Amino acid sequence: LTWKVPTLITPYHTTELKTSEQAKNYNSLLLWWRARMQCAWLVVVVVVAAVSGQLLSLAPAVSECNTPWTDCGSTHVKINNVHVKNCCASPCKLVLGQNTTISFTFTPDQNYAHLNQSVCEELLDICTQPPFQRFEAMCDCPGCTLRPPCPFKANVTDNITVEVPLAKYFPGGRKVIEWTILDPTKVTVGCFQIYVETVED
Repeated sequence: LTWKVPTLITPYHTTELKTSEQAKNYNSLLLWWRARMQCAWLVVVVVVAAVSGQLLSLAPAVSECNTPWTDCGSTHVKINNVHVKNCCASPCKLVLGQNTTISFTFTPDQNYAHLNQSVCEELLDICTQPPFQRFEAMCDCPGCTLRPPCPFKANVTDNITVEVPLAKYFPGGRKVIEWTILDPTKVTVGCFQIYVETVED
């Protein structure tokens, strides 16, 4: 930072310094003024930096966006949001032979001892094997990194996160993946679809 000392308005600017004592007093005053102004400038810089830091700390953290999804017949389990790792717009790009993470939050409107989940690729209204393994029990899921506890309580929101290994040898292209939540009698109570595109590495 650079700072230009303001011009001092003194009688000595308009008249020639008559004695060495006057010159000495003038130089002392100039040095004092310069020091005071530099200190004031430093205080301003420190205050501005502190305020900027507070504003930055108060700024809300940017969270990952939700993935576009479509409800496909939820009745007693409300799907609140869906998130596919690194997917903020349809179709989600899924690289064959790699893993991705899919999570969603849901809220049942009644108590359930347990819930199951079924995943398929919808093709001409027929569910076929998706390009990754199937998942079943939602509260005892080997492939789930975050799974809710059983039983499920009415009006309590839960979250489930699934680590999905994608098959390496699978036809590429755009697909509709349907995720269904089933009650203990295998009746669909929640459902959502996501639009994906599988690509080779």
